[in-house]
Amino acid sequence: MTLRWNPNEVIAEVEAQERELILDSLDHDDVWDLGNLVAGIGRMRELPIAVAIDLNGQRAFQAGLPGSTDENDSWINRKVRTVREFHESSFLVGRRFEARGESPDAELDVSLYAGHGGGFPLRVRQGDGEPVLAGVLVISGLPQEDDHALAVECLRLFTNNRQGEQ
Repeated sequence: MTLRWNPNEVIAEVEAQERELILDSLDHDDVWDLGNLVAGIGRMRELPIAVAIDLNGQRAFQAGLPGSTDENDSWINRKVRTVREFHESSFLVGRRFEARGESPDAELDVSLYAGHGGGFPLRVRQGDGEPVLAGVLVISGLPQEDDHALAVECLRLFTNNRQGEQ
C-alpha cells in the first residue's frame, strides 16, 4: 500500500484538531449557521461539494453545490456512519487503519462506512466539561484531505465567530 502521507503524523494533527474544535452548544440554529458558512465558502470558491450536518441523528442541514452529484450523498451517509460508529473524524479512522498497515477500504464495509476525510465530529461540552458527540459535519466532493481541511477551516471560523459574539 503506497501512502500519500505519514499516517502517524496525520493522526497526531487530527487528534489535536478534534480536541480544539469542541463547541459550547449546538442546536438547529447553530447547524443552520454552520451549514450556510460552509456552503457560502464553497460557493465563493466554486467548489463542487455537498455539505451535510447531522444533529443527534437528524439530517438538519444539507446542500449540494454546482458540480456535486448523488454520489456525494452516498459518501455523506457513509462518512456520517463512520463518525457515529468510531466517535472520531472519518479521516482519522482511515489513517488509524493505514498506521496499522491496513487499507480502510479493505477493513470497513464500504457499503456502510468510509475511512476517508470529510466527516468531522461536532462535540459539545457537558456540564462536567466532558465533550459528547452531538452531531456530524460532512463535506464531500474534493480529495479527502481537502474535504477534511475545509471542515476544519469552517469549524474554526464558526467557533471564532461565536467567541467574538460573546
